[in-house]
Amino acid sequence: MGGTTSSGLAQGSYITTDPYEASVAAITRGIQVRRDGSNHNILLALRQLEDPRLRPLFQSMFASDEPSLRIDALLALAELDQRSVDPFLLQQLEPKERMLALMAAISLERFDENLARGIQNFPQPTDVEKTMAIIMAIRLEMELDRVLLDELLEAQDPATRLIAAVLLNDETGDASSLELEVSNYAKMDLPRRIMMASALIDVASWHPMPGSLAILRLAANDEEFSRSLRLAAIDSAMGCECEHGTTLWSEATKLAESSGNRSRLGVAAIERGLQTTDWSGISDERQLNQRLASAGSSLVDGSDVSDRVTELVQIKHPLALQAALAIAEQTRDRDEAIAIWTMVLRNSLNDARLQPVAGRILKNFSGEYPEQIIAIIQEASILEDRETLGEVILTAILEDNPPQAERFAELYEDHHDRTLRSLAIVIKARAQPALAQDEMEELTLVASGGGRISRQIRAIAGWLWLSHNDKTDQAMMEIMGES
Repeated sequence: MGGTTSSGLAQGSYITTDPYEASVAAITRGIQVRRDGSNHNILLALRQLEDPRLRPLFQSMFASDEPSLRIDALLALAELDQRSVDPFLLQQLEPKERMLALMAAISLERFDENLARGIQNFPQPTDVEKTMAIIMAIRLEMELDRVLLDELLEAQDPATRLIAAVLLNDETGDASSLELEVSNYAKMDLPRRIMMASALIDVASWHPMPGSLAILRLAANDEEFSRSLRLAAIDSAMGCECEHGTTLWSEATKLAESSGNRSRLGVAAIERGLQTTDWSGISDERQLNQRLASAGSSLVDGSDVSDRVTELVQIKHPLALQAALAIAEQTRDRDEAIAIWTMVLRNSLNDARLQPVAGRILKNFSGEYPEQIIAIIQEASILEDRETLGEVILTAILEDNPPQAERFAELYEDHHDRTLRSLAIVIKARAQPALAQDEMEELTLVASGGGRISRQIRAIAGWLWLSHNDKTDQAMMEIMGES
């Protein structure tokens, strides 16, 4: 295999490294907390394997003194069981850890009615936890807990009262509390306005709330706010998918002071899937903005979506690519989306600037790649000087583990690039229950430290080597002992 036979292994510099010890060390790095967060990336890679044999590791991590390990463990255990975060385990975290874990659980959609109710039974739930419990209940279409909401309306923290008033308005139509909070906000000094607006924007960015628009409008037009905060207010307003949110965006585009601001507003609207035919505030003398407006309006009428996106990508501007991928994700026509993804992926064969997004494109297929995408993957494997693109593609395939994983790995198993050959054997090791002798030798080399791969991939390679050699239980005991 590409010169990496048993004789090649014997002559290499890694033969003195014990593959078992190297594999254990690669996985152990995941539980050795580092300031740069690199160990978290290793744990994410291991979590993506969704291997139940890793459960003892995650359980032991939950007993750690390190907050980040406990949060990773909580989420990993929920992912293994394909269910919500366990409220009993969540309760054992410190308040700040619980907040971070809850935000991650909502982002990963690892919450259910038991969690929403369980938070309320904590000995001393914080106002933030109570607020998140109400929002989870709303998203799960549970009955609104007025007792809990009334508690938040009486909270000492003004931001908590404001968010509670918005939720009350949206869920019951009772605007009295919201009117009072808006009136109070208008009388605040700049630091308190920034604090209030930032808190509301943070929540509204992931849980759209039509009632928040009164404050978001004030924030968007507050000349004492930074440009980034004003743009964030507009972005959150668009999330409500309502007429007033669209109006606020439209007003902002017409008041934008520069072409660059109009570009950012246009991309933000596309990413939110804004449904409007009026893009006159975006289109100006700048070609990028003209094509953003044309592509954005296609989300409404559905006409020539892929053609307009093709014209947009031809500009070769980072914002153009960002908008193109957003349109593919927002369009209601799956065929149009596939056409856009195919176009960008094909263009990446000859445009290095597009290659980093190849992995993001492949993830949209959940491992079920259409024939035109398979053809591009095959073409990329035989073109010269496409190592970066090949690495992005193979990394995505390793994470997705599609039915054709072994077939794709074989395209690269004899490649001249060492990294690509290493990724190919790791993909094979994940996809196959057993490996041939030469394949096992190649995996041993990678697990022992060869192959020029990232620490995340090295940890996966180590775990797969342990799996193929029936040493996972032994390794778990050793790793948990060290932790």
